[in-house]
Amino acid sequence: MPNNQAIYPSLQGKTVLITGGATGIAEAFVEQFFVEQFFQQGSKVAFFDIDTSAGEALADRLGHR
Repeated sequence: MPNNQAIYPSLQGKTVLITGGATGIAEAFVEQFFVEQFFQQGSKVAFFDIDTSAGEALADRLGHR
């Protein structure tokens, strides 16, 4: 099966900051960058959200704090 994910060479070695990243579509971006894209992009992902409990739950799911 072909890989249909976009690769962004400009993100190599950079940190992607996602605001409101604990819920909704931003949460999906966090998961996409962390779980899949991190290994291909060579970038890091950081997020913050006003909903601290959702943010902590996402960090726990991803295995980071």
